[in-house]
Amino acid sequence: MIRDDENRWQTTRSCLGGEPTLGIRQWPTSNGYPMHCIAQIDLAEVARAGSPFKGLPTSGLLAFFLDSETMASGAVRLAPDILPIKAQPPRDRPRLYGQHWRSMCEGACDMTDAPKVFPRWPLDFIPAKQKETGEDRYKPALDDIFGPQARSVHLDASGIVAGEWKGEYFHPEEDAAPFPARAATLILKDAIYTITRLMGDGYLGVHKPAPDADVKSYVDVVHERAWAAAEATPILRRWEEMLRDLDPDQPLGPQLGERFTADLRMMKEILHPHGGYLRFGRGTTTTASAALRAYFDMYMGRRASFEAIPSVIRTQIERERLRSAYSSGRLVHQMGGYGAQIQHTDMEAEGMILLLQIATDEAVSYMWGDAGVAQYWITADDLAAGAWEKVRFEVTGG
Repeated sequence: MIRDDENRWQTTRSCLGGEPTLGIRQWPTSNGYPMHCIAQIDLAEVARAGSPFKGLPTSGLLAFFLDSETMASGAVRLAPDILPIKAQPPRDRPRLYGQHWRSMCEGACDMTDAPKVFPRWPLDFIPAKQKETGEDRYKPALDDIFGPQARSVHLDASGIVAGEWKGEYFHPEEDAAPFPARAATLILKDAIYTITRLMGDGYLGVHKPAPDADVKSYVDVVHERAWAAAEATPILRRWEEMLRDLDPDQPLGPQLGERFTADLRMMKEILHPHGGYLRFGRGTTTTASAALRAYFDMYMGRRASFEAIPSVIRTQIERERLRSAYSSGRLVHQMGGYGAQIQHTDMEAEGMILLLQIATDEAVSYMWGDAGVAQYWITADDLAAGAWEKVRFEVTGG
């Protein structure tokens, strides 16, 4: 959904992520812990767009869950469309992706910073044809709807230079896309986390030696890392103080952008030789990913944050988000039709119906396997009986 109708954006009941509307229904669990909700579908909205397959109810709210750490379990709950209330998440719900949080949760720089709920992105439903021959049958023919250039949002860029976004899809000479202060804050949080880990005994395999062993090499490494941390810390503190006085949704601007770029380069030169690698500072691509995460957060955040997004970025997001998924356009969010079968047998051949497919999608921090899809399958008999507990879940990797 494009955020052009603010009331609809805030009130729609069909969305990726967010908190589901379950009423008093029991929250599904996996290995004794509550699962995470990845989508809620208002079946009345689906019916108005055109039911994707026979037997799907025309009312009620379907909530889809998975175990985000193991990717081995999923569940579906149906909430009757009668005085629905927002679910109260269990207190013991784990953080997203468990031990893999750092590579999956953009912007989270320690375990306590990792979220417990996926970002919420409202959905629209658009009927689409599918090709039915060969490998192409897994690719919905959406070009007639979105245009041949529509695909997943990456906003790939050659880098952030002097506070301006200079990338493949943007034309700075026409409408520069500046680097927001919010993205700089993400990078600083990551740098602070990196320094903390750098000082840990077990970081990168540097362990305390046995009592009777030569400790010189260990002591040398510890001293070198302590020196690197002491050199980088004042740079971090200086920027923390400056950013406190800035609107996080406003661009750094050319002058501060140049200073930030220079200081980030300096921190990399200090930390990297000693094993302190900045996730958002390894190169221009990862630096751009911090800005991308910040812009997605702004798009889904307060109205004021949304309106602060530069027009070139907002236009890009609104155009590209029309087609879901990761990169190729072959993996999409869909109900019904042919599911993507990348590493497994064809589920349709087993008489299963694709209830829902959710693709890897960086806007809402979805990563299934190796950029694959999460799928929920059901038989026609179980669908007719409303046996949602018999839904079959699987992740097929990219």
